[in-house]
Amino acid sequence: MVLECLDKDPTRRPSARDLLLRLVDPSARRAPAASAPPAAPAFPVDSIPRTGPLAPLAEPTSGGPGPATLSRPGQAAARSRRGPLLAVSGAALAAVAVLAVVLLTRGSPPAPPAHTPSSSPAAGLSSSASASTQATQTGQATQTGQATGGTIPAAFAGTWQGTATMSAIGVSNVSLPNSISFTFATGARTAHEVNQDCVNTLTLTGATATALTFSEPQTAACVAGTVTFTRHGGELAYRWTDNIEQNVATLRKT
Repeated sequence: MVLECLDKDPTRRPSARDLLLRLVDPSARRAPAASAPPAAPAFPVDSIPRTGPLAPLAEPTSGGPGPATLSRPGQAAARSRRGPLLAVSGAALAAVAVLAVVLLTRGSPPAPPAHTPSSSPAAGLSSSASASTQATQTGQATQTGQATGGTIPAAFAGTWQGTATMSAIGVSNVSLPNSISFTFATGARTAHEVNQDCVNTLTLTGATATALTFSEPQTAACVAGTVTFTRHGGELAYRWTDNIEQNVATLRKT
């Protein structure tokens, strides 16, 4: 990525969004360039700091969202409600940012594989303890009246509006404001969203007396993700995320 950022031809350098996606989403792959191969760097390749071998790009798993699509060199990235947020001028600044992130994250321990069975006694005890804790918490929530089942409580009914801030996760100094509105009905399992050009129907996946979790489907104008609403007095704390970007706001009932 550093070599690509230092390409003499500016049309062959990756955009700031491409760099961001390739750093936070290893499955993102860049489309091949249609122009001639890039010219050799003006300085020896050996002089570039090494950060160790890079892991191969992970293939997308079946049933889940595909890898993020990167813009073709020389073309502007496609605009959408949740699209490019960063604009950095100068290939040198982009290269320094990429190198800094790589150096800061080098040596981080790999995440353990999810849902991996284990036959060791310690793993069995840990799994049993976790299941027992979850059952206890569920019982406590039911006894205190916090669990409400799979429908929207009356406290959330109505239309809530606000101005959200879209940003890349971990990059809070670059953001994009957007007006949003959500409508809830008591006992329903869906919510209606109006987010500028994105008009969508969210499906309820979890509910308590103070928090709702929804799944947002992918449409032509909307990006799939997870949406949560948490009541704080007369306000709702809203957050949408696809694990790359996030949209957050404080909503008030109209």
